[in-house]
Amino acid sequence: MKVFGLLIDWVSANYQMTIWSGIRAGCRDRGVNLLTMVTGRHGSSARWELVSERLLRFIEGRHFDGFLILPATLKNTLGPGRSERLLRRISPYPMVSLGDPWESVPTVMVDNCTGFTELLEHLYGHGFRRFAYAGGPDTNRDARERRAVFLTFLSAKALEIRPDWVLDGTFSTAWGMESVARTVPGGRPDYDVLVCGNDDIAMGALEAFSLRNLQVPGDVAVTGFDDVLSSGQAGLTTVRQPLADLGHLAAGLLWDVTEGSSHSPLTIMRTEAVVRQTCGCLSVAARFAQAEPRPETVLPFVEWATADGENLLHELRREGLPSPHAAALVDSFLKAWGGEKQGFLHELQHLLSRMDREDLPPGMLHYPLSVIRRWVLHANETPARRAFTETAIHQARILLAEVLHTRSIRRETHQLLLKDLLNELSEGLTYSRNFAEQATVILDLFPKFGLGSFCLFLENHRLSPYPTPVLSHRGLGVEETPPQNEPWAILGQSLIDRNAPLGFLLLEVGEQAGALSVFDQLCDRITRGMATLRRIQDLEDQVALRTEELQSALRTLEENNVRLKDLTLRDELTGLYNRRGLLALAEHLLKAQARRGAPMALFYGDLDGLKIINDTQGHDAGDQAIRTAARMLLHTFRLEDVVARLGGDEFVILAPNCTPEDAASLVSRLARAFLQDGGEYTLSLGWISIDPKAGRSLADSMKEADEALYREKQARKPGQRR
Repeated sequence: MKVFGLLIDWVSANYQMTIWSGIRAGCRDRGVNLLTMVTGRHGSSARWELVSERLLRFIEGRHFDGFLILPATLKNTLGPGRSERLLRRISPYPMVSLGDPWESVPTVMVDNCTGFTELLEHLYGHGFRRFAYAGGPDTNRDARERRAVFLTFLSAKALEIRPDWVLDGTFSTAWGMESVARTVPGGRPDYDVLVCGNDDIAMGALEAFSLRNLQVPGDVAVTGFDDVLSSGQAGLTTVRQPLADLGHLAAGLLWDVTEGSSHSPLTIMRTEAVVRQTCGCLSVAARFAQAEPRPETVLPFVEWATADGENLLHELRREGLPSPHAAALVDSFLKAWGGEKQGFLHELQHLLSRMDREDLPPGMLHYPLSVIRRWVLHANETPARRAFTETAIHQARILLAEVLHTRSIRRETHQLLLKDLLNELSEGLTYSRNFAEQATVILDLFPKFGLGSFCLFLENHRLSPYPTPVLSHRGLGVEETPPQNEPWAILGQSLIDRNAPLGFLLLEVGEQAGALSVFDQLCDRITRGMATLRRIQDLEDQVALRTEELQSALRTLEENNVRLKDLTLRDELTGLYNRRGLLALAEHLLKAQARRGAPMALFYGDLDGLKIINDTQGHDAGDQAIRTAARMLLHTFRLEDVVARLGGDEFVILAPNCTPEDAASLVSRLARAFLQDGGEYTLSLGWISIDPKAGRSLADSMKEADEALYREKQARKPGQRR
């Protein structure tokens, strides 16, 4: 099967939802799979760049036969530059554009002029002479064309054009409310009618006027453009774009392009004015219900409906009723006409159930019922047949009223349940300690939304402990594959948090399109939940990092304390123990040797000729001589011996487990070490044996060793350095 991609900014809005349903129907009719990639509506430019990058990465990793694009809506949300770069990256694929031409791509678009001019003429016919306009962004081609049609009409009718009554903004309900605030500072508006660039703006304006206790159309008229599903329910006078047909035709055109069939480079679909209550008229159904019983044809109803069935179905579809439903309505009425008692109402109930599954409003049948009644009244029928028709239509309207009431209650209940489910999803994801717990929440709640197959691919592998970073309705680490035996429709959106990618959600859309209305909210809730978890993990990482830094600082402090202690116990010049270090160690060493009864030796020495070196060569040379002597001592004596410099040229060595024989040997080794080092320096050394048990003080022992040194120096040859 072929796979068509659709790039769209949003799917929950009525405009995009209606186009999507038409595209999906066109793909399904041709056995084509549809993968819709939703850009979403983000704030920062950096986030948009991430969205574009993720979308392109997703596209490049999968097979597509062609793309359907909506340049106008993408420009509205991404901006001209970013949308242009995104579209250019997929331009190697076959493409069809909807609503706005893009380069040489085949395009399906609507005529903004015809239907809009009809609407303005209708308003002029009401006697309105003071017109205000709230349009879309100037970067949007439709917005510019509609404003141009509006201004051209006012100029042609020589009507006043007030700059403060002609506003450009966005295609949103919020802009509709703001437009009222800008044009009506207080009290009633000075204009007769507010003409809006699309239905969303008009719905916002209706809400703003209602909040000001202004009546529409009593105090001011309001009109829209698009005729989305909610417009009919609100009684909004508007311009009908055949949005579903636009999408269906675009899907068929892309099929032709991919098949290499001939196709038109530009298809323009006609728009028409739809007159309802917000301009001061009756609804279409109410107007058609006013038909008088007069024969306009010599044919009876059944023969007329059979002979001119196409026109009958065309009228039935005028207010948006899909063709299959229009045909089913006619068939059910003809069955009742043929004598099947209760057949019409029974079939009508089945039709209403089908429309409920497709999320179509029951009120959509009011106008078709009026059309059937008018056809019967205008046919050549007996009074009895006309009476039967009046009864059947009246019963049908009662049934519609009951269904509308029941469905209204169900819808309120559904909205409450949906709100509760979304809150439960948010709370469950927010308070999860890891992604495994979040996965449990998603797997538990998604079926309650009426959703089936889905896949959530994780960008941040740290969130998932599984080798394959994916969550599907079959579990963690299990990737779901679309069905192969029938066309599927899948929605996809990149999940972005504060310019950081989190993942990519794919959701299969079943027969019911309810997933469209909740998809954006699901993406938002999942993004927030995963973002919270990511921030918690980031905080935990920061705590771990700070803990390691603190532990490192403590280790450094401990090392510095050791160094500081060494500085108080060691000689700075040589690194040997100083007098304080010697005294501290000697006390412990003497006690240990006394307990063991082991012998000890105490050496006392000085560097020969240090004063002459300092006087003749300088103190740097004297320091070097001292360091050399210290090195020789460390090289000669053992690790367990305590070697210390008392100051100047004096050194003391305390040697545990050292017999007189060992002491004499150490003196000889030291002399040889100096000779092997070049013989530049010599060190005189005297020593004594110590009995640790005798209890003599270290000071007395050092004095005795110093005397031994003196005797050793006296015994040396005259003239040797001192």
